[in-house]
Amino acid sequence: MLARHILIVDDDPDLIDLVRELLHGEGHSISVASTGERAEQMARARPPDLIILDVDLPGMKGPEVCRRLRVFSTAPILFLTAASSDADQIIGFTAGADDYVTKPFGPHVLIARVRTLLTRGARTTSGPKLIANVEINASAQVVTVGGQQIELTKTEYDVLTTLAAREGHIISKVELLREVWGEWYGDDHVIEVTISRLRTKLVRAGAPARLITTHRGLGYQISTPR
Repeated sequence: MLARHILIVDDDPDLIDLVRELLHGEGHSISVASTGERAEQMARARPPDLIILDVDLPGMKGPEVCRRLRVFSTAPILFLTAASSDADQIIGFTAGADDYVTKPFGPHVLIARVRTLLTRGARTTSGPKLIANVEINASAQVVTVGGQQIELTKTEYDVLTTLAAREGHIISKVELLREVWGEWYGDDHVIEVTISRLRTKLVRAGAPARLITTHRGLGYQISTPR
């Protein structure tokens, strides 16, 4: 794997030392911010390839930091959280997180999540794909609606391209989890929230409301509405 720049946002020195050591072992360069405000400044000055964000920061909490980062950054955001309830996880995904790891965590779990977020979305197609008025240019990893580019997070883009690769076919949650998040991932809340965010962005840009449809108990499908 290529060395990447990772921004750790946390105020716990012991945890920072642990995560820094793990990621240095993977060959990555590390920057550290202890507050949300500082994280925003650093992410603007030197855009990271991945952000590891603690939920329970002093002052501005993780979900709000995530929302502010999402204004200008599409880098994957991995939440570190002691909260494991469904509601807490949904709050994080709704704010724009791509994944989460609950504390305490095993080193191998964190490394696996980081590797997945950094290597995902490498698949390409033979050329731009057009579905309704949405064009996906895989070589440039650009999505346009009616000719206007829209900003998607890495996870949103990967979900869109996975659906588009099987246009007209229903893809189950299990298949989406495997294709986008990896074999080991078992939480389908992230799919529901990511699909919701993706639909909202596409529709706001002018895509058909029924471009991506939900088939209860079966999965999701992308196709040009009739």
